[in-house]
Amino acid sequence: MLKLLKFLFTLEGRISRKQFWLNYILVMFGLNFVVSFLVVMLTVGFSQLSTLGDVIGVVMFAGLGLIWLLMTLANIWAAIAVSMKRLHDRNMSGWWVLWFLLAVYGGYALGVSMTMNVMGFGAAEKIIGALMLITSLIALITQFIIMGFLPGTVGPNKYGEDPLRPLGVDDVSELFS
Repeated sequence: MLKLLKFLFTLEGRISRKQFWLNYILVMFGLNFVVSFLVVMLTVGFSQLSTLGDVIGVVMFAGLGLIWLLMTLANIWAAIAVSMKRLHDRNMSGWWVLWFLLAVYGGYALGVSMTMNVMGFGAAEKIIGALMLITSLIALITQFIIMGFLPGTVGPNKYGEDPLRPLGVDDVSELFS
């Protein structure tokens, strides 16, 4: 359990593509699915308890909201930490995570608001909004390729040892001789 917490919440070190896919993407997908299912089930259950009194229902719903908020914050931090370690494996600064966040989510938010005519934009602004959405999609695809498919630096780099070749050993058979 401590190893998983260190994997998800520390910013130092490197992780391989396999660790990224198996230990992060699949685990977080499963965890988020289970938590979302439980929140929905508990919300439905608590709505049935509201006959006991509105105050009890509000308190229970607020508790669920707090649990959901804490899970979301933990998930965001874990995504940042794991992404940084994956970038470190590629010998890239963890600050690239900030660029990805701004490009993907900032571009998406601005693009949607401009194309949906939320603020009364004209045709030119809608085109700019559409271009921002396309740029956001390109940044998301780029991030996905870098994190999930491009190999890391062979051997140690300034962020740590190679996760595929521990202790600087090039041939795994050397570990057992």
